[in-house]
Amino acid sequence: MSNQAIYLLYAFVAISLLFLAGCTTNQPSPSTNTTPIQSANLAEQCLVCNNEMCQTDRDCLYINAESADVCKRMGNEMMRDDRLKEGGWAFTKNNIGECIIRVAIRKNDSNICISNGLQLDCIEAVAKNNKNPVACANLLPEKDMAAECYKEYADYIGILTSCNQLETSQGLKRTVCVLENLSISIAQVEAITPQICVIWGNSDLCTATIAYYKKDVPMCDLSGTEKGNCYAAIALEDPSFDLKKCDAVGVDYPACYFSVAKRTNNPAICDEVPSSLKSNCINEIALYSSDIDLCSQIEDMPNAVACVRYILNKRCPTYPELGECNISMSDCDVMRQVFQLSGRSDSNPDQCYYGIAKKNLDVSACSKIGDMNARTECTQLVGHAAD
Repeated sequence: MSNQAIYLLYAFVAISLLFLAGCTTNQPSPSTNTTPIQSANLAEQCLVCNNEMCQTDRDCLYINAESADVCKRMGNEMMRDDRLKEGGWAFTKNNIGECIIRVAIRKNDSNICISNGLQLDCIEAVAKNNKNPVACANLLPEKDMAAECYKEYADYIGILTSCNQLETSQGLKRTVCVLENLSISIAQVEAITPQICVIWGNSDLCTATIAYYKKDVPMCDLSGTEKGNCYAAIALEDPSFDLKKCDAVGVDYPACYFSVAKRTNNPAICDEVPSSLKSNCINEIALYSSDIDLCSQIEDMPNAVACVRYILNKRCPTYPELGECNISMSDCDVMRQVFQLSGRSDSNPDQCYYGIAKKNLDVSACSKIGDMNARTECTQLVGHAAD
């Protein structure tokens, strides 16, 4: 064989060896998984997981387990002594429980907690992470735990803070707001009433709140210092609640009469309360119904003035600029009447007439303005605009 042939043979062998070496070095190690898990059975691959998605086999299982059974089967595999000796992460029964909780959260299914012997912590986690207070109901008939779950959820979501922003004048509505946001049915409330009231702290307020929530008048009698508020809250919303029930509770609880009067818009009912409270009763009807005409029936002049201002400001936050506000000439008449009776001499009534005149291009409204200069200015301005 010539030297040239020998060189060609050596070259062919060298190229072949390089080619084979390149093929083998490009193959990934069977013990290393550097790509995101793609398998349908993700949890199975957690045993060899070594990538950014799952820094440890434990976290991998937490992320990828599809059922409680997977948590148990793979968790038991991870707890094998020989696996720990090979450098696997320590795994305990508590980790299996945490894995099951993660599954229950992802599926928003508190029944997974119950069927696997996990109760309060698991169900609280499902409720909080999914904003699902109904999950707490699964703790019944364990009443103490159910009540605690509802309380923890309310604190976590901020329901108490949100409901406390309601106007103080709404009374028990602020506390009923909590029950409504917890989506507790009347049957569930009845089941855990004592437990809720212990957690609530104020037993009278709690009892009154639940009575109001259930529209249970006899239960109001058990609410101690909140009895009057309880009757009043139900009377305001229950069409079947009449004056006979107020008579039964007595005039020591005038708010009951106030509520029936407000609901029926009937100021004649105010004659049933002590005379010293009659003006307050009419004032509450006026504010509740935004009936400005009733303000003129209030004998207490400061309250009458406040009544007019409250209703006009409610109808027209931009007052005295009326714009699209729902204010009429008769509203201005009531304002002038009340202000004159109270001895007030400010310009609010004149501003009211001026606003009506500009809004409706009604010169007749200008004629009711008391201040001569303002009346002349109004007449000229509106008259020119009308032309």
